[in-house]
Amino acid sequence: MYLSYFQHPELQLLDADRCEEYVMSPKCELMTLMRTHLTGDFEKVPGDDDRQEIADGLEDKLADGMLADMIDTVYMPSPAFEAAMDKSSKAFEGLMDKPSVLAEVHENCCFVVGKNRHIKIFIFRMDGDSDECREYCMTMTMYGHLMLWAGYEFEPAKEKSACTFAFRPDETDAEHDFYKQTLGEDYNTADVLWMWLMSTYGYLVFKRYSDVEIETVVRQKRLKKSTILREKVNNFMGINVQLLDSHWFTTICRDEGFAVSGHFRLQPYKDGSRKLIYIAPFVKHGYHRQARIENENEKENRL
Repeated sequence: MYLSYFQHPELQLLDADRCEEYVMSPKCELMTLMRTHLTGDFEKVPGDDDRQEIADGLEDKLADGMLADMIDTVYMPSPAFEAAMDKSSKAFEGLMDKPSVLAEVHENCCFVVGKNRHIKIFIFRMDGDSDECREYCMTMTMYGHLMLWAGYEFEPAKEKSACTFAFRPDETDAEHDFYKQTLGEDYNTADVLWMWLMSTYGYLVFKRYSDVEIETVVRQKRLKKSTILREKVNNFMGINVQLLDSHWFTTICRDEGFAVSGHFRLQPYKDGSRKLIYIAPFVKHGYHRQARIENENEKENRL
C-alpha cells in the first residue's frame, strides 16, 4: 500500500512544510467551497456578507499551519476496525449522549476512513471557558471536498452540549436521500450536524473502550510488512500515520510456523524486579487467537 498526497491531498493541511502551498493553490477544494457553495439554512451560520471575511480568515489560519500545529495524530482504521465499530455501535449509544464522555475521549487527530479511505475527519479542540467548565470542539469532515465544518460546545459537568456554528455545502440528491432515510423526512441541518458529531466521536469512543491494536507508519519511511494490513506500506507523506485494528469479531488461525528474530525483553521476576534479557532467534509454532467476542462469551458461560 502506498500513502501519498496524490491519494490524500487533504492531509497536506497537516504538513507544516506543504500546508501553505496547498491552501493557496486552486487544487484546495476546501477554500473553493467555503467561498462559493455554502448554504445558510442553519440559524448560527453567518450570512453571505460575512462569508468572504470568514473564508479569508480560515485561509490565513490553514496556510499558517493551524491544523499542522494542532493535530499530531493521523489514524487510518483497518476494515476490521470499522466493521467491529459498526457491529458494536449500539453498545456505545448510551455513552455517545453524554458530553462528559465526548470530552474525555477527545483527541486532536484526523481519521482517514470510508471506502478507499476517501473521507477525512479532522477533530481539534479550541480554547474553552475554564470558569464555566466549557470545552469547544471543531470538526471538519471532507469527502474529497468540504462536507461539514462545525463547532460544538460541551459542558461536561452539566451534561449539556450545543452546536455553535456550522458550514456545509448544498446537498447532492444522494445525500438528501441518505439523510431522509437516516433522520426522517422532516430532518433539518441541526439533525445533520448531530449525526455527524456522533459518527465522528464514534471512532474515538470505540478506540478508547475496546481492545485496539496500533501500528505506526513513520513519515517518508517504508514498513516492510504491516502486521495489521499484512502487506508492505510505503509512506511518501511528511506525516506519520497510525494504523488501527480490532480483532473483536475475528478469529485468527495461523497453523504454519514462523521465524522470530532476536530481541531484548524486560523480563519480570517473582520478587517484583525486572531485568533486560536477550531472546535468541527461534521458530515459533502456529497459534489460534480467538475473537474477543468469543472469549467474552466463553467467560460468561463459565460464570
